[in-house]
Formats: sequence, structure tokens, C-alpha cells
Amino acid sequence: DGPVVGTGHYRPPRNLGGGFKGSTVGTSPAYSFSTAVCEVSVDKETGYVTVDRFTDYSDAGTVVNPVLFHGQVEGSIIMGVGEGLLEDTVVADNGVLRNPNLHDYLIPTIADVPEIFTGAVESYEPRGPFGAKEIGEGSMLPAVGALANAIYDACGARITSLPITPEKILKQIQANEAKEANEANGGGKS
Repeated sequence: DGPVVGTGHYRPPRNLGGGFKGSTVGTSPAYSFSTAVCEVSVDKETGYVTVDRFTDYSDAGTVVNPVLFHGQVEGSIIMGVGEGLLEDTVVADNGVLRNPNLHDYLIPTIADVPEIFTGAVESYEPRGPFGAKEIGEGSMLPAVGALANAIYDACGARITSLPITPEKILKQIQANEAKEANEANGGGKS
């Protein structure tokens, strides 16, 4: 007649991280895989990027808690947007950090969060608890690449260093326009 209570634990296999110092922290018996699609709008006059929509599908093994799964993926995407567009550690020549607070070191706010769609591609992982894999920050990795590729698709600016700032985008747009004008005029050949 009373409540049913159960306890348990999961212990990952030994030596997951190999022999590297600190490698036993944060290990997982199986890592998730993820793919992302990003849609952006780029103002070609200012270089300002608006992230309109993100879609991510992740294989995290058996999804044990769908609400937490989707929350983890959404958080990873937001971290990817921050890494891709905003976050930049600025260090002075004397080694002093120039942006040591959240006023100067920018991270995404709710105003920066796009519409996000997440989906699970389930598979059974025999080494994970209940067939699950980890679903931590793994979705951040394809998010940054998807963001950079969406910017390139929107305005032709291929930026290969982070963060992708409006200044870098404008510089690349101007370089592309100069190259096109030069090619239209015979490539500078007489």
C-alpha cells in the first residue's frame, strides 16, 4: 500500500579515457552523433547576421528522457550560436584579459535564440545505460559549421575564424565584389 521506491546506479566501463591525465573525467561509453541545418539572414550593408532557424537531429542511442534530450540539444545549439557569432576572448599584449565580464564578453541572450527544431535518431547502444549514449554538448559542434555555411550561402562570405563578426563579413563581401569587378573588366589584363 505504500510507495514503490527503487535505487540503482550505472558505472561506466573502466579505462574509457585511456592513459591521458584527466582522461577519466567526462568520459562516456558511447558518444552521440549530430547533424544541423541553419537558416540565417545577412544584412549586406552592415554584415549583421540574424539566425532565423536551426534544425538538429542527434543520435543519442535510446532516448531515456525526451524532454531533457531536447533541452540538451537546444542548449548546445545556443552555445554554438554564441561561439560562432559572439564569444571572443580578447587578451592585451601584456597578457591581461580585456573582456573579463559579461558586459564585454558577449554570450547569447534570449533575443539571439532562433527558432529551434530538434529530433532524435534512436539507436541502441549496448555499452550505455538502457541503450543510451551521452547527449551533452555534442550538438554544438555541427552548429558552428552549419552557421558558417548558412552565412556563406546567404551572402557569399566564407569566414574561417571565430567569431564571425559583421566586420569580417563586410570585409569578405567587399573583397568578393572587388574580385567580381576585376574579373568583369578583363581580370586586370590589357
